[in-house]
Amino acid sequence: MNSLRTSEYNLRRREQCARESLDERFQRRSARNAADRPRRARARSDQQMANRVNSQAETNVSVHDCGMMTEICNFCQALYWRNELNSSNKYTKCCHDGKVHLPNLA
Repeated sequence: MNSLRTSEYNLRRREQCARESLDERFQRRSARNAADRPRRARARSDQQMANRVNSQAETNVSVHDCGMMTEICNFCQALYWRNELNSSNKYTKCCHDGKVHLPNLA
């Protein structure tokens, strides 16, 4: 029932727009644009504020150095940082204890 009302409204609106003159169409569109202008300005302002906040957050990041990758997987010789050990004190994120075999890239 609701879709029937909506389609009837759309049909009446289309017929009304077809009958209006160029001046009336211009006035209707100008009024709609004027009503939309504050909403668009608010959206633009919100986006500019978000951009400022994001740029400030990125400039306050301190430098972090993980050091050299000095640890090596016993199965595939992939490089790791010292703190990447799993709970078994092994480096297994690369080949899952040698269960995954991939060809060498180099």
